[in-house]
Amino acid sequence: MTIKDRILTFIKDNGISREDFYRETGLSASNFKGAALKSELGGDKIVKILTTYKNLSSEWLLTGEGSMTKMKVYNNPEEHLSCVSEPNLSYNNSENSLYYKMYKEEKEENKELLKQIGRLEEKLKSYEEKLKSINI
Repeated sequence: MTIKDRILTFIKDNGISREDFYRETGLSASNFKGAALKSELGGDKIVKILTTYKNLSSEWLLTGEGSMTKMKVYNNPEEHLSCVSEPNLSYNNSENSLYYKMYKEEKEENKELLKQIGRLEEKLKSYEEKLKSINI
């Protein structure tokens, strides 16, 4: 699989239309048609793609190894929750986008977890009150 093949895979898997890709990167559609599809992209064009789609893994794009997208490591749960409070969809706000769907699912999961935390906090308060009444 060539770099161009991987680019086409990335945009397809992420619900990005080719037209949006060409517009956002400034690349010509002719780079991805006919015989030109087999030619290599220049370094400047690869840099433009990687800076436009910040979640695209450069290792995967260049070598085909590793994950297609970058994985962010979080130092604590609060950092993770704050970063998923709003979607980072600068390159594709389509509701068909894989990232948008993942964001919506994670947001619903977070709501359920917050409800569960609230219930557990209430139980904890009632147990604390019971312990206080026992230790008179």
